[in-house]
Amino acid sequence: MRELDDHYGDLATAIDDREIELVHILEEEVSKFASILLSVNDDLAELDCLLSLAKVTFERTWVRPKILNQNTIQIIAGRHPLVEGCVENYIPNDTHLVASAPSKAQRKKRKSTESYTGNPMIVLTGANFSGKSVYLKQVAMIVIMAQLGSFVPAEEAHIGIHDAVFTRVSTTESASRSSSAFMIDLLRVSFMLRNCTARSLLLIDEFGKGTDPTDGQALFCGVIEHLISRGSSCPITLVSTHFHGVFTNGFLSLDLPIDYTHMCIVLKDGGGPEEENSPTYLYKLAPDLVSSSHAMGCAAQAGVPRHIRLKADRVSRLLSRHEILELLDVRLDEDEREELGRMEETVRRFVAIDFEQDGLSSCRDWMAYLRENVLENER
Repeated sequence: MRELDDHYGDLATAIDDREIELVHILEEEVSKFASILLSVNDDLAELDCLLSLAKVTFERTWVRPKILNQNTIQIIAGRHPLVEGCVENYIPNDTHLVASAPSKAQRKKRKSTESYTGNPMIVLTGANFSGKSVYLKQVAMIVIMAQLGSFVPAEEAHIGIHDAVFTRVSTTESASRSSSAFMIDLLRVSFMLRNCTARSLLLIDEFGKGTDPTDGQALFCGVIEHLISRGSSCPITLVSTHFHGVFTNGFLSLDLPIDYTHMCIVLKDGGGPEEENSPTYLYKLAPDLVSSSHAMGCAAQAGVPRHIRLKADRVSRLLSRHEILELLDVRLDEDEREELGRMEETVRRFVAIDFEQDGLSSCRDWMAYLRENVLENER
């Protein structure tokens, strides 16, 4: 037994040693042709990409884009090259952007029914989950594919040459990074603004949402106004936002060279707050802004409990009407209601005074009213 063990054990070890030796010899021989093999590998990888692009071009009826010297993006019925393969029916959308913005007078001559005016910037609003981010990425991917030499998912595409694509689209947090999500967003936007040129393409998706809403809206307005102030050097920019107040309150003028758009939805009128806020998403780009994100409908689809959605809907409605007392459920006693009534009457009288027309007499009457009705009560 010992003799067999020694014999076969030594034989197995010899086989392993010989195998290692042969592998080492093979490595030395192959390494002589390393540069050729790496070059062939690169060529095969490129061929694989070209064959894949050619295959999908025929399968999905992609078209040859026209590359222009002008700084423009004109896409008819564009589609997202990845998302269209994951859904049964993909809704295409147009894109018309030019870096040389028309003057205010030229914009006023446009028909109000036109969806796009050929401005350097699109601001996209709409409900949550309505396809805003997909649209932004779709435009960027078509531009990149066109400059790669690939056919693109559209009926027609005229693409100007861009020197870079800058994005603030999604934020990935990590414990290994010493920055918050909002700080990461700021760093990206700061890098974007410092390095972009008139030939760049910018994507800004819901910038400012990671901090106090007031500060977020202020930063959002500042970025938009800075880009527009560059004039002919303003890069082509696509922006999505839920900050509807910056437009309804006039913080950003509607006369700026910006195409204000939204993603269409259809609301189901079922007779109650939950059903009224249940949207059907059409994923179709349309002109003009919208003033609601329909977050409650998105919450319903996500399975948020009904009592939470009803409470949130009530709070949202009261805040939008500035009915703070009802929101806080404050009960006023008789004296407090009387005092509130006097305050309201004082404010109404003051607002109704026309100081320019009535002159000093209105000031004297107002001071007399204050002495009789306000100062006396405070004593």
